[in-house]
Amino acid sequence: MYNFIIVYTLSSQGITDADAETRVLARECFAVFQSRFPDLAANISDSLDSNQRRQLEAVVSSIQSGEGFSVPLTRTNGVNSSQSSLSRQG
Repeated sequence: MYNFIIVYTLSSQGITDADAETRVLARECFAVFQSRFPDLAANISDSLDSNQRRQLEAVVSSIQSGEGFSVPLTRTNGVNSSQSSLSRQG
């Protein structure tokens, strides 16, 4: 149940975040959340303004059509491969 709360919170808050990359990742997270919990996802979507909702729907549609995610979801030793490469750059 705790994971559900985290995903719900990240999706709802991340979609409106000031950081563009955070918004992209939150929209992708939302797409997965919506596939599992459509009624709860509708609560998030309904709380957005029309521009935010349009952007969210575009990402959800592209993921559902098989275009994939902007960040690879492959995992290496329990860490997202993009995170692992970012940590090595610093």
